[in-house]
Amino acid sequence: MASTSETDQGARRMPARPAFEAHWRRPLLLLCLLALVSGLSGGLSLLGWPLPAGETHGALHGPLLICGLFGTLLAWKRALDAGDRWALLAPALSGGGTLALLAGMPLALGAGAFVLSAAVLCLAAFVIMLREPSVSTALVELAAISWLVGNLSWFLGNPAADHAGWWLILFVLNVASERMAGPGAKGQALREVAVLFAAGLLLSGAQNGLVSENGAILFGLGLLTLAGLFLHQDVTERDLRRSGRARFAALSMLLGNLWLGIAGAVLVAQSGGALGYGLSLHVLLIGFLFSLGFGHALIIMPAVSRRRVIYRPLMYLPLAALHLSLAVRVAGEVAGWPDLRAWSGLATLMALTGFALCVLAAASAKRSPGGAARIAMAR
Repeated sequence: MASTSETDQGARRMPARPAFEAHWRRPLLLLCLLALVSGLSGGLSLLGWPLPAGETHGALHGPLLICGLFGTLLAWKRALDAGDRWALLAPALSGGGTLALLAGMPLALGAGAFVLSAAVLCLAAFVIMLREPSVSTALVELAAISWLVGNLSWFLGNPAADHAGWWLILFVLNVASERMAGPGAKGQALREVAVLFAAGLLLSGAQNGLVSENGAILFGLGLLTLAGLFLHQDVTERDLRRSGRARFAALSMLLGNLWLGIAGAVLVAQSGGALGYGLSLHVLLIGFLFSLGFGHALIIMPAVSRRRVIYRPLMYLPLAALHLSLAVRVAGEVAGWPDLRAWSGLATLMALTGFALCVLAAASAKRSPGGAARIAMAR
């Protein structure tokens, strides 16, 4: 996820996806969709909305979204980067873990599948790092190791707060890796030092636990460091003045980076309190990660669906709804108003659904012209 001015250039340098991945695409997409729907329904049940299987999904709300959805997607991407068949075991095992959890199998079976998935991802990331040694690929390896540590903690039955930080590092450092993967420029060495410093803070914070004072402060400072770095390098005034998809992506990234900083500030201010822990998790997932997903959906969707997706100005409506719902969630948490929290959760679901419908409506009925070259560029 490089800066918006570099996205198209970076995409052109990417090799075409391995042919063997085509057989895995549809099952993996369905498993990710299943994890998303189940995780969101579980979140709504925790906010008081009566839903079928809500109690079961509520208990698995975090693992389904972080491991079942984002873990599978990131493992899938890194498997493609590695270019080896065996690397696809990582997303396959992760998807299997999702199925095990939703089928009501013993928790150890589902968690064990995610442990194995993370182990394969660590090997794939190591292969990538050996082929192209850099700060960017080192961050991918650190992210994979962090996911493995978090999954092992979960498998061993430790409290959620003990592994939440490790899980968050998975996608935060993957995003940081994409930021560092752009073409070299003035100040690149300084940015690499800053991102490695932030990674050290995040790892130290996760080791201490996000509900401890030291852990929350260290992790929060790591998020603040990355937010400052991203805000400085990702989106320029020129990006925001562009039109169409480029401006939509730039605004999504800008808002996501702001929420990343807010999550860090909340952790530091609360210093291990329960409010700061829960609020920062949701700010990161909704404000940072989902916002980045909105911004890059028009690039990612053609690659996975093989269909052209055209930008529509209507897409700004669910984007605004997403961030407004999160602002309401923050207000409800701080003020202690459970009804406000409940309605904010429903609004978030409506925003995500609305954006999905916009993307589906914008997808052309025919396959994209240009074949593999266009698909490679879409990545």
